[in-house]
Amino acid sequence: MSARRAITPIVVSVVAGVVIVAASVLLIGSWLFGSVEPGDSQERVVEVFGPPAYFVLEYLAQDDAEEGPLIRVESWYYPEHEQVVHFIAGSALAVEPLEPDDGVYPYVDPRLFDFEMSAEQVVDALGEPAEQIDDVLFPAGEDGAGGAVYLAEHALFGAQDGLLIYLETFGDAGPRGGE
Repeated sequence: MSARRAITPIVVSVVAGVVIVAASVLLIGSWLFGSVEPGDSQERVVEVFGPPAYFVLEYLAQDDAEEGPLIRVESWYYPEHEQVVHFIAGSALAVEPLEPDDGVYPYVDPRLFDFEMSAEQVVDALGEPAEQIDDVLFPAGEDGAGGAVYLAEHALFGAQDGLLIYLETFGDAGPRGGE
């Protein structure tokens, strides 16, 4: 048997091994460093990036009518991944670049919060006390109930008629105003 015939099975085995290793690296890399696309669920985003460093959520009317269903609109910020993911009703609408920063952010899961929560329930979920900002009040509705804005160490939120309508978390640098 010639040397060439003896080497051929070894070369084929080495090439096959390299192909298998390369494919494994690509699959593991896409799993570890996956991407987020519009239409992805919040669960998928958490699988890929983990919980957001900070977020903004609000409940907005679906149309111009004052009465009617509200829709949840959110932005989750990932400075370590240099991305912000915008959601409408739990589905990713857009993914945009974000400047990285060195902020220190407390972990707060945006999925813990819901429109039906009172200000007290929001404070409990945040895990830190909040004070009402007396200078900022929402006008009273027909039933006489109004709204208020609250400030915690790492969050700003608003409640209207006793229900959560806006929540923004932030790090040690303070509120960003949903930028």
